[in-house]
Amino acid sequence: MPCDFRPQTLWPLWAAVALTIWSPSTPAQPVDLSVCTATRIYNNPDPHPPQRCAVKNMPGPEHIPECATLDHFGSSIAVGGDFNGDGAADVVMGGSSDTNIDGQSTQAWLFLGSQNTPALTLDGDGHTDLFGAALCFVPDLNGDGRDELAVGAPAAGSSGRVFLFFGSSLDEIAEPARHRALSSADVILQGHQSQGRFGASLASGDMDGDGRPDLIVGAPGCRASDPAGFAGSVALFSGLDLAGTTPAPPASDGATEDLPHSPRLLLASKAQHRWTGLLPGDRFGHSLTMAGNLDGQPGAEVLVGAPQVDPTDLQRQRAATGSGYCWALSAQSSAPRLQFGPLDYDNLPLQFGEGFGAAVAGARDLNGDGVPDLVVGAPLFKSITKVNDALVAGQDNGRVWFFSGADGRPFFANTAPASAKEPGSPRLVSDDPTAQLGWSLAFVDDATGDGFSDLVVGARGESSEPTACPWNRKLPVGDAVAGAVHIIDGRTGQSVTRITGVATLDLVGQAIATFDMDGDGLAEVFCSAASWAPKGSPLSRQEQGQAYMMQGSHIAKR
Repeated sequence: MPCDFRPQTLWPLWAAVALTIWSPSTPAQPVDLSVCTATRIYNNPDPHPPQRCAVKNMPGPEHIPECATLDHFGSSIAVGGDFNGDGAADVVMGGSSDTNIDGQSTQAWLFLGSQNTPALTLDGDGHTDLFGAALCFVPDLNGDGRDELAVGAPAAGSSGRVFLFFGSSLDEIAEPARHRALSSADVILQGHQSQGRFGASLASGDMDGDGRPDLIVGAPGCRASDPAGFAGSVALFSGLDLAGTTPAPPASDGATEDLPHSPRLLLASKAQHRWTGLLPGDRFGHSLTMAGNLDGQPGAEVLVGAPQVDPTDLQRQRAATGSGYCWALSAQSSAPRLQFGPLDYDNLPLQFGEGFGAAVAGARDLNGDGVPDLVVGAPLFKSITKVNDALVAGQDNGRVWFFSGADGRPFFANTAPASAKEPGSPRLVSDDPTAQLGWSLAFVDDATGDGFSDLVVGARGESSEPTACPWNRKLPVGDAVAGAVHIIDGRTGQSVTRITGVATLDLVGQAIATFDMDGDGLAEVFCSAASWAPKGSPLSRQEQGQAYMMQGSHIAKR
């Protein structure tokens, strides 16, 4: 089942100066679809009052207070689970912010089936716990015919937590339709490393080969530990433990002394498997996705990103420890099944802080060899050009790499991928200097009709021509850094459809997810504009957030 995490802090973007993302070498331009054409719009059901003010560092000698809700609804999205057992796929949206004022809690909202109003709201602890920063549906663990929901709260307590809600519990907690996670969760997973941010990323699949879904949790560490602290870790919790068929460890270490009730407790130190990053500051576990079965042995692998930088940190270049790397892990070994990083493809030096591994996608075969392949985003990559024989770096163009699941080698199956300098390039590079291409990634099953899976890529800082929507505020003049989501042909690397935002700093593409909601064989694409503000909002921006479901039949190009 799809899981998703996107970083919670939405730092400002530079003004855009480029008009297109793809180079003129691309044979065909993508078809543009505005989020105005969304089949379903998800609005923030519970925005905090706009008078909540946060002091932000602005250029100049003064700190300028900015009044905003800072809810960032849609910062994370999970789709495809059936939480209430009615046979229809459900949707969960998360809202999280590092700047949580006056003890206001962060939330996750459950939307049942085709509803665009939440059936259930889950609140965090009210102390900036970042509840909802990561979301994941876990296939039915206890045999009740309902899927379970995992919600990460990486700043809860001193080390982070994950709250697991069984689908059968919905009958008990649905009235009233709002509940605190601490009093409603069936299982709580507790991190073991102080400031480890346990729960920052989540994935679910059968890694140990026992036929039950497992839960994988990332703990990449927080800014305070960078670069001299926690390297990051990933923990595997077996489906047997999660379902309660094995005894829970005692809570005698005081880790849950602040909990008002007694849910089942699982400690990260007692996980079935645990892997750690190589060096302090690696942020190993920042991103996770199931990679599929890469070696034919029992159990699937998980792909883990270690971007060696915090993409959400305003001072990220100072904290970077490298270019980033990824591991494909198997429950059968403590060593990585595959390991790879960015390459010196253009005979240019690797970039410190490009964020390789900030987003990952897997479990689809792109090159036709029968083995699932792997895709990695590096959204902070800066395109380098020569000016008077000197190398000049741009801003955050971003790039996306393709790797074979069989051997970890970079590949691209066909000719002329987007903006590639020569045929067969294993990567996509944006021409837009602020695009942050590769901020989010997901696969979609064959949107182009060629029999192969395709890729969905978020570029939350991309420029696009504004399109007026009746429900959106007045638009600025000229191009807007509104963000975009690209549907990439998995065989050619060309962008065939582009979903665009409508106003500056909406950040469309902050989070994406895909699932065939109506059973027509074409997956819908969910994307969020986590910094969206309603019509008539002041320049201070309320940052409520908004999310969209784009119909699969509208985005497919066949």
